[in-house]
Amino acid sequence: MSIPKWQVQNSALFSALTLRTFAEVQADPIAWGQWIEMAIGVHLLRVTHLSSIELFYWREGNDEVDFVIMREDSVIGLDVKSGLFSAKNAPG
Repeated sequence: MSIPKWQVQNSALFSALTLRTFAEVQADPIAWGQWIEMAIGVHLLRVTHLSSIELFYWREGNDEVDFVIMREDSVIGLDVKSGLFSAKNAPG
């Protein structure tokens, strides 16, 4: 079982409370990757409220998948990458 993943439900509130400008966040590859993952998570979370899709997170040791989307008998693992890491560095 994975630990719970903290996911904001409104990206506007998240960005309004940051002390950094958009340009500063975009210039920082780690922060930018976190913002991209957050934006995708917000969208997926909204979809779960409007459909029969369930959203999960998976982590085992150092391996993780950012989002696990389940609908009926279908399961999709979605690992978000913003260009900072190549696919070979994503063992999850």
